[in-house]
Amino acid sequence: MSRSRLRFGAGEREVPVAVFPDADALGEALARQILEEAERAREEERSYLLGCPAGRSLRSTYSALADLAAAERSDISRFVVVMMDEYLIPGPDGSRLCPADAHYSCRGYGRREILDRINHGLPPDRQIPPENLWLPDPDHPMAYDERLRFAGGIDLFLVAAGGSDGHVAFNPVGTTLAARTRVLQLSAATRRDNLETFPDFDALDEVPTLGVSVG
Repeated sequence: MSRSRLRFGAGEREVPVAVFPDADALGEALARQILEEAERAREEERSYLLGCPAGRSLRSTYSALADLAAAERSDISRFVVVMMDEYLIPGPDGSRLCPADAHYSCRGYGRREILDRINHGLPPDRQIPPENLWLPDPDHPMAYDERLRFAGGIDLFLVAAGGSDGHVAFNPVGTTLAARTRVLQLSAATRRDNLETFPDFDALDEVPTLGVSVG
């Protein structure tokens, strides 16, 4: 474990940095940490909120979570999967969430790659309930912040940075740290990255230009 100085706004902060030999090693270490924290939350009779991105970066973690939870018969019935964002489709009455069965849908990804994968090896009474997959509502985006606050806050947020410019969720470079959940225009860099994240896109003009995202 080493330490690096990172800039946060106008100041700097020293944070511990762990380096792993590959994505599988990182995924296993992170999965163990998550399950240990979730078990402590269960013993305290409270929910465990895990912030999750869709896409490529955390696949090894979600896979390791499924394997470890099944091997240890973990009780993750108080687990809440907090999705970062979702794509929006413009319509005559305003923007709406993209269909959950769209190949690029973040909530569809959350259902398939997180809930279904992790729940697969567990008995029903130990699984993450379907209603514990949360995502922001574009009609009331800041209500997401209040929902998370009321639930006690996110215990751990898994952060994936965009390959081209380091964007987090749909927040473009330069977003203020005070930004809250909101509807926003996707940057060109974010949309280009999503051609790789969701390879069923054939061209950039197929990638949605709007999204709802945590701050």
